[in-house]
Amino acid sequence: MNPDEAAFLNAIRTNPADETARLVYADWLAERDDPRADFARLSAEFLRCVRGLAALRQTLEPDWLADLDPLFNRLVVRTVTELGTAGAEYVIVDEVLVEPGATVAAGQPLLLLSTNPGAIELVAERPSLVTGVFVRRHQAVRLHHPLIAYLMDADALARRAPPGPMRAHLHALESRRRTLRRKPADLLEATLDRYQTALCMIFGEGAVRAARGDVLPADDEADDEFDDDEDVSPEARARANLDTYIATVRVLLARHGQPAWFAPGAGELP
Repeated sequence: MNPDEAAFLNAIRTNPADETARLVYADWLAERDDPRADFARLSAEFLRCVRGLAALRQTLEPDWLADLDPLFNRLVVRTVTELGTAGAEYVIVDEVLVEPGATVAAGQPLLLLSTNPGAIELVAERPSLVTGVFVRRHQAVRLHHPLIAYLMDADALARRAPPGPMRAHLHALESRRRTLRRKPADLLEATLDRYQTALCMIFGEGAVRAARGDVLPADDEADDEFDDDEDVSPEARARANLDTYIATVRVLLARHGQPAWFAPGAGELP
């Protein structure tokens, strides 16, 4: 390896959260027409965005954040300043217990830290998917330094599973849920009917009925009561059916996984 490149990589390994080191390395790669330059530059931009989002989300309304982008709303960045280390200039990272890509349970230790007052165990608040670890063992970390980032969501386990057409379909539905709910009721219902038929072909009618029953207990009776309710508009009924369909797909994937025989290509929305 080129000695200059080795020095860049060593600097990044020493301080993974240093945006400047990544940008300088990206410039060095770009001068040599190295295709890795774009990735290095975007990784620095990602760190900058993660810090900015983490700071801004503390000042904004949770409902607005949830509507704007649920992914960013779930992204948590833990820093030194939240650890109750008043009076300490820095903490020492004694142990790094997880790696990026790991799934962790609520209460699972992530990092072991120590300060002058004593030891600190940083734990996951909820089931999560670790997206970044910005420190290394025995590193001295000063105030405001990011420690670890993760997606705090009960669905992290499903997102880590290998992608498949039904998972892609579910992701597309969830990411466009707000747009879909604004469709005309008859168009949305027709789309959902087509999806429901495909779902029965993929998983089997019995499995779909069982999953839908878990989402909507007393399925048939609930539908009859809903249809007879004159106070419910067609738009509201269509939106409720969209939510039921999405929840049903989630149950099916959690229960049965992606059918191995199902060919790719069914993940796109019209």
